[in-house]
Amino acid sequence: VYVVLVALIEILGLASSFGLLTIAQRYIPELRAANQARVLTKLGYILVVFRMLSLCVSAVVIFFASDTLIEFIELEKYLSVLKLYLVVIVLENYNRYVDIIFDSLLLQAHTQAAILLRNGMRLVFLAYFYYAEPSGFTLLLWVYIEIFSVLVGAVVSTVLLYRYFNSLVNMNEIEGGGVDFKRYFSFSIPAFIAQLIGLAYGPEAIKLIIIKIQL
Repeated sequence: VYVVLVALIEILGLASSFGLLTIAQRYIPELRAANQARVLTKLGYILVVFRMLSLCVSAVVIFFASDTLIEFIELEKYLSVLKLYLVVIVLENYNRYVDIIFDSLLLQAHTQAAILLRNGMRLVFLAYFYYAEPSGFTLLLWVYIEIFSVLVGAVVSTVLLYRYFNSLVNMNEIEGGGVDFKRYFSFSIPAFIAQLIGLAYGPEAIKLIIIKIQL
């Protein structure tokens, strides 16, 4: 069942992006190179808020459709786990999006620190609970560990991003245009549609189909 949960992270993460991934990868570096700090900061904050909203809306849809989804893959007894894991799906994809923004800003050290923090906490808690009481280590406990890890990761990543944007306040910048979402989405939506088509027959979708066949 954990394979299904991990596959849902990838599927929901891409399906709910609505081109925001491409915008971060394409236009944040452009604004940074053009030294347009004010527009860069505004776009960064807007993208982060939009990304969280898109993930939350998608998670709500999955929550209300979880009965149908669980019946499709024939794992009805894990319904409560799936609903709880939606918190992990939202926060993990949010963290990954902030990682993309860090990479686009050439802040790879921030990306690496955030990833190490999240995964490091997972490993520490896994080792502690598994060796302290192996018989008590359950899937539900692991989900709680993941929730805590991604929540702490989200807080730290958000603070790091805020500190970076705040450092741009007094930077001498070149005057430019404002945030041009019409141009941004005209570039990103075709890429998003292509990603959705690829998602339909991608490895994560295949995993769900294989699991259903095996069950």
